[in-house]
Amino acid sequence: TTFNTALIDVDTQYNRVIIRQFKNEELGRTVREMMIGNEPSSAMYLESNELVYNYTKYYRLIDHFAPQTRTALMLGGAGYSYPKDFFSNHPKASMDIVEIDPALTDLAKKYFAFQPDERVGIYHEDARTFLNREERRYDAILNDAFSSHYSHPFQLATKEAIQHMYNMLTPDGVVITNTISTLGGERSKFMRAEYYTYKSIFPYVAVFPVSTTESSDYLQNIMIIAAKKPLDL
Repeated sequence: TTFNTALIDVDTQYNRVIIRQFKNEELGRTVREMMIGNEPSSAMYLESNELVYNYTKYYRLIDHFAPQTRTALMLGGAGYSYPKDFFSNHPKASMDIVEIDPALTDLAKKYFAFQPDERVGIYHEDARTFLNREERRYDAILNDAFSSHYSHPFQLATKEAIQHMYNMLTPDGVVITNTISTLGGERSKFMRAEYYTYKSIFPYVAVFPVSTTESSDYLQNIMIIAAKKPLDL
């Protein structure tokens, strides 16, 4: 992999943001990547619309678990990679996106081909205040908000926050939350606690590790899926 000079290096109200480009020699594609606090956050290929990060493809599970999805909520925007994919695959659906940092939205428009239209609602605020206030209903709620590369904002990990998500979800809807964890050992404690927190609210919860590695101490993206009705696994 060959890294080019950063396209931009700026300080926003909330973050230091670096946008860089590099050539993925194996795929023969150029990747544009948003780094937040020196940690990868969002990316896009310049030559195609395919999602770069494997974990973002797991948000497409809404098409399996909630194929009737017409309204979606995403917590965490950054480079808006999955919202672009969502609108490409759901031309008649709408999505509200909560991103605390308005500068990230501006950078996504300028550098990551994010072109919001009337189907998009963008809210620049803390996702917890949004959950506390809103009474609208969604067919899918997608949580990709992080306070650092490895940790969720604590206020989105509580029983109260998940109860808000439950209340906002339609009867046939699904919640998909991205966590970074191991499957076992000390570094799996948060993910396991979050699983049981979801289980205290939702009757049906499943866990999907993104990597197929058999090592239980491999740090990776793990997706928590929660629903009000049985999950077709």
